[in-house]
Amino acid sequence: MLVLLRGTAMAEIVSGSVDLVYSTFHAKDTDATGLSTQTNGTTYFQRYTLGFSRLLYPQLTLQAGGSFDKSITVADINDVQFRSTVIDVMPNASLVFFNPFVTSGVGWSRREEKTDSGGASPHTEFQDSKNAFLLFRPEGLPTLNLLFTRSNRYDKERQAENTTSDDFSANSAYQPVKNLSLSYNATLDKTENKIDGTTTTTEQQSGRASYSRQFFKNRVAFTSDYVHTSTVSETSGHGEKLKLPLFPFAGLSAISTFNLAPPPSPILGAPLSPNQPLIDGNLTASTGMNIGQSVSLPPVNDTRFREVGLDFVTPTAVKTLDVFVVLNQPNQDLPASVADTFTWYVYTSPDNQNWTLSTPMGLKASFDPFSNRFEISLPDMAPTRYIMVAVQPLSIGVVAPTGTDVSNIFITELQAFITRSSTLGGGKSSQSSELYDLNVRANLLNSPMLVYNMYYTHMKNDPGYATYTLGNSLSLSKPLSQTLTGTARVAREDNGGGAPGAGTRTYLYSAALMATPLPTLSSTLVMSGNRLEASDSTTNSNSLFLNSSAQLYRGIDGNLSGGESRLSSSLGSDSENTMINVGAGLVPHRNMTISVNYGMTTLRSSLKGVERPIVRTNNATT
Repeated sequence: MLVLLRGTAMAEIVSGSVDLVYSTFHAKDTDATGLSTQTNGTTYFQRYTLGFSRLLYPQLTLQAGGSFDKSITVADINDVQFRSTVIDVMPNASLVFFNPFVTSGVGWSRREEKTDSGGASPHTEFQDSKNAFLLFRPEGLPTLNLLFTRSNRYDKERQAENTTSDDFSANSAYQPVKNLSLSYNATLDKTENKIDGTTTTTEQQSGRASYSRQFFKNRVAFTSDYVHTSTVSETSGHGEKLKLPLFPFAGLSAISTFNLAPPPSPILGAPLSPNQPLIDGNLTASTGMNIGQSVSLPPVNDTRFREVGLDFVTPTAVKTLDVFVVLNQPNQDLPASVADTFTWYVYTSPDNQNWTLSTPMGLKASFDPFSNRFEISLPDMAPTRYIMVAVQPLSIGVVAPTGTDVSNIFITELQAFITRSSTLGGGKSSQSSELYDLNVRANLLNSPMLVYNMYYTHMKNDPGYATYTLGNSLSLSKPLSQTLTGTARVAREDNGGGAPGAGTRTYLYSAALMATPLPTLSSTLVMSGNRLEASDSTTNSNSLFLNSSAQLYRGIDGNLSGGESRLSSSLGSDSENTMINVGAGLVPHRNMTISVNYGMTTLRSSLKGVERPIVRTNNATT
C-alpha cells in the first residue's frame, strides 16, 4: 500500500504467516549394560507471526511485529507418559535512521515464555530489552559501532529470578594501507541480581593488528596477527554465594576418536589443541565445534564426542561451567526441549593427556534459552590444571519445533566460575594476554601438489606463563587415476614455555586414499598417527578408518564406516577401540526423511599390564 501525504512518500508493508505442524518420533537407545530406553512422542506446534513496516521519511523506518508460538509434546518413555506445553509470545518494535554513512536507531522487545510440564507448577519467565545503536562508516576512515542494551529478566512472581543487565560495546576497524587491518573492541557488562543482592561488572578491551600478503605469483602466502586483550571483573553484594569468574590461560578443543558414552572413554587420548576463541568473550562467533544434528545425520554419521576445555596453568578449583552456543540462523534460540537431550561429561587432567571422569554418570545442564547458555554445576572436586567437557552431537532421534534449524549448533564460549561466601567479601580480578601468530605457506610443486607450511604462535598471560608453539609440515596430494587420489602429510610440532617441564614435542603423520569409481559411490581409507614426547612420558596413537557411501537409487543412500584406533603410553596405559557403523537413508518426499543406523563399538584397555573389562556398545536408531 502506498500513501501520498503532502508530497512525501510513505510506504507501509504488512506481513504475516501461520504455521501448523504435527509430527511424531520414535527412538530406541541401548547402553553399555544392555538396558534399552524406548521413546515415542507426538508434537503439535503452531506459530503465528505479524509484521508491520512503515517508511516515515526517506531515511527513517518504523518496524513493529511479533510472534506467538505454542508447542504441545506428548512423550511415552518406557510406558511412562509425559506431557509438556510451551508458549512463547514475542512482540518487538524499532525505529531506524539510515544513510550511506550513518545508521542509528532504538528498539524494544519482550519475550514471555510459559512452561507447563510433567505435573510441575507452571512457570512463566519474561525478558524485556531496550537498545540503542549508532554505526558510523566514513569512507577511508575508521568505522565506529556503538551499542547499548538494557535487559530485565524475571519470573512472574519475581521470586526465582529478577536481574537487570546493562551491556555497552564499542568497536572500530581501519585499514590504513593495503594488507594491513587494525581493530579495537571494548565491552562493559553490568548485571544486578535483585534477589541475592549481588552485582557483577566486567570490562574487556582488545586490539588486533593483522597483515597478510602473497608473493612469487601467489606461490607463497604470509599472514601475521597480534592481539592484546585485558579483562577486569568485580563481584560484590550481600548474597549467600557469589559466582566469581575464572580466567583460564588457554581454550582447548578436539573431536574424540570415541563415540561411546563414558565411562570408560576417553581415559588416555591425544591432547586437546589450542582454541582461543573459546575464551575471547565473543558469545556469538563459532569456535568450529559443531554439536548440531547435521554431523550425526547420514551420510556423515559422526557421533564422536566434541570436547572443549580450559587450561588454568596452575591447579584451580571449578564449581560451574557455562557453555554458550549459537544456531545456524542468527538471533534464534535453542528450544529447551532440544537442549534437555544433551548429556555432558566433565573430565580433569594434570597434563592434557590422562583424563579422569569427574562423576560416574553424565550431567544434565540447566539451559537458559534467552542467552543460549548451558550451566553445568559440578560436584566438589580437587583443583585441576585442565578441565574438559565432552558432549555428542544432537541425536537424529530428536525432533525440533518447526521453524527451528538445529542442523548446526556451534559452541561459542566456555566459561568457568567458582563460588565464594559473601562473608569473605566480593571478588575483583584482572587478566591481560598477548597473542602473536605467524603462518607461512609455500607451494613447492604443482604436480604432484607439494605444500610446505610453517606456523608459530606465542602467547603471554598476566598472571600466568608465556608459551609458544612451532610447527612445520609437508603435505602431498596426487591424482593416481581418474577415480583414485592419494594424499599424505607429515608434521612436527614443538610446544614450550609455561610451567617447568611442560614442553612437548609431537610427530604426526597421515595418509589417505580417496576412490570415486562411480559418481554415486565413494570411499576413503585414512591412516593416521602421532607420537607425543613429554618430559616424563611418551604417548603413541595410531588409527585406520574406512568410510564408504553410495547412492543406491535416487532418494536412497547407504553408508558403511569402521576402523580401529590404538593408544599406548610409557606410563603403562593402553587402549584399543574398534568401531563399525552401518546406515541407510530414504527420502520418499522432499519434506520427509527416514534414517536407520546401527553402530557397534568395542573398547579394550589396560593399566600397567592389568586388563580391564572389555566394553561393547550397540546403538540402533531409526
